Amino acid sequence: MGSAEMVKKPETPEEKRLPGEFSEAEIQEFIQTIAEKIVRRGMSVPAIFSLELMKPVSLISSASLTVCQPLLEVLVSPQQIEKMAFVLGDRDRVESLLVAIETLEHKQK
Repeated sequence: MGSAEMVKKPETPEEKRLPGEFSEAEIQEFIQTIAEKIVRRGMSVPAIFSLELMKPVSLISSASLTVCQPLLEVLVSPQQIEKMAFVLGDRDRVESLLVAIETLEHKQK
């Protein structure tokens, strides 16, 4: 092997991430995508109601997703499950999801 083949490219911040660590831009994009899917399916009211009710126990919801991840992987990609658990684990992010849903719902009317 030549010395050029042995030189490893420096890792980018994306490569250094541990599983479950996402950039703020990735999370905001994910929140927007989820909100769009909820509004498109006409599920805004049930989603808002459910999210408001679970805000006080959002950490438990996040942990439940993590525990159920092997079963959910049949339906949803592991990365999406991790992102949703990440969103549900933080009340501010849950609030961001609520605001995104409400904003899209108002734009639709």
